Amino acid sequence: MLDGLADDAELEFAGVPVGPFRGRAEIAEAYRTQPPDDEIRILDERSDGDVLVGGYAWAAEPETRAGELRLTVRDGLIRHMVVAFEEPE
Repeated sequence: MLDGLADDAELEFAGVPVGPFRGRAEIAEAYRTQPPDDEIRILDERSDGDVLVGGYAWAAEPETRAGELRLTVRDGLIRHMVVAFEEPE
C-alpha cells in the first residue's frame, strides 16, 4: 500500500479516535505500530473527478458493509485517504 502513497499523503479515520497521519513515513509508522487485524474488501466504487469512493467490508465478514473509503488520487498516487467507519446495524 505504501508504494501507492505520495510522500506528503494524508490518512484520516472518521468514526474512531485515531490520526490523522501526515506523510508516507508517518502512515507507515502508524501501520507498523497499530496494524489492522483484518483486510478490507471493496464492495463498490465510483469516481468523482480525482476522488475515488468505495464501500468496504472486512475480509472476515465480506458481505457486511463496514464503511466507506475515499481516495484523492493525482499523478497516479494517493494524496489523501479517508477511512470512514459505520455503526453496525
